Amino acid sequence: MNQSTFLPRLAAYCMGLPVLLVLYLFTRGHVSMQVMFPLFVVGLFIAIGGQARIRRSYPQDFRKREEWLAFGVFLVLVVIGTLLVVKW
Repeated sequence: MNQSTFLPRLAAYCMGLPVLLVLYLFTRGHVSMQVMFPLFVVGLFIAIGGQARIRRSYPQDFRKREEWLAFGVFLVLVVIGTLLVVKW
């Protein structure tokens, strides 16, 4: 496995997770609108810029095994996070 492709692609997939965490905390009432909105905007711009930078250097190619592994690890992280949120 070519880890020089796997780790950046995994990072590109995971860039949006902090933005979703901020939205989740807001919907639960743990974060006020005055705190949520700037965090959301900054996180969204960082996520979009980071994904674009990684995508330029490491374009998506689902013919490669590393791309599927990165996507699979991302899906496992999302499922685990969802289960933890539902049980919490």
